[in-house]
Amino acid sequence: MKLILVVIFSFISHYLLSQTIIIENNEGKPIPYAHVQIFNKTSHYIFSANQDGAVSISYTPRTKKDSIKVTAIGYQMKVVLASRAIKNKQIRLNASSVEIDEITITAKKSQSYKLGNLKKRSILSSSLSFEAQKGIYIPIKNKKGIIKSVRIYMQDIFDKEFKFRPFKLRLYEGNEFNPAKKEITPTEIIIHLEPKGGNWVEINLSQYQISLPKEGILVAIQAMSAEYYIKNKWIESKYSKKNVVNSISIGLSSKNKITEGTKAYKKYKQWNYWSDEVWNDNCYMIQLIIEK
Repeated sequence: MKLILVVIFSFISHYLLSQTIIIENNEGKPIPYAHVQIFNKTSHYIFSANQDGAVSISYTPRTKKDSIKVTAIGYQMKVVLASRAIKNKQIRLNASSVEIDEITITAKKSQSYKLGNLKKRSILSSSLSFEAQKGIYIPIKNKKGIIKSVRIYMQDIFDKEFKFRPFKLRLYEGNEFNPAKKEITPTEIIIHLEPKGGNWVEINLSQYQISLPKEGILVAIQAMSAEYYIKNKWIESKYSKKNVVNSISIGLSSKNKITEGTKAYKKYKQWNYWSDEVWNDNCYMIQLIIEK
């Protein structure tokens, strides 16, 4: 009996859902770039299928009721049990059909604006050690709205073989004296989205309805542990061939096009404080998209 319990626990503690295919229900055609999300009691994982509809997913399950939510433009949203998707190795979506002449437009077009680093391209990049955080503090100054999405420029200009690796997104409410006074990330958010359109990774947060804090917000990314990257086969060792930490890297740009008062900050795993980088002439490339 004890042996059976150990085997079951081992299965639930970790597995790799590899190359699951998102396909059209009727014709069986792959659906490119479908958005795949996994929810459990403690975490929210975000993935994206490639142009062939394939998505590789690795995560740590919490219960047998963990669910996968799949969305794609032109198709009906689908929510399935993670265990069922693992067994079938495919998820089928139904096309959504709309009678154009029956549509009545009543919704008011929403307006959005950007905060943070507004540059389009980087001039440098900055790597993160394992489990370290780097981000920008943005003073709000009476601005209002809901955080629609976060955009992060992922790049390592010193490594031509650099490939995207997962990271955590973290949000903090603060002020100019204490930029990370309180974490407001609604749940643990682990990002598996590869950059599109010039290295930008865009993370949709509209479902959380996060309002802008009154004074300011610190938007940060955090590298995963070396053990996580190795276990899930993102890297083979802690150091690259150039003897550089084999973690993640974020783009840097000049400060001539940033929200007034924006500052760069960092925090290492062993620190219990955040350090500003006033000495740095550049700023991490992180943007907030705010919906009014």
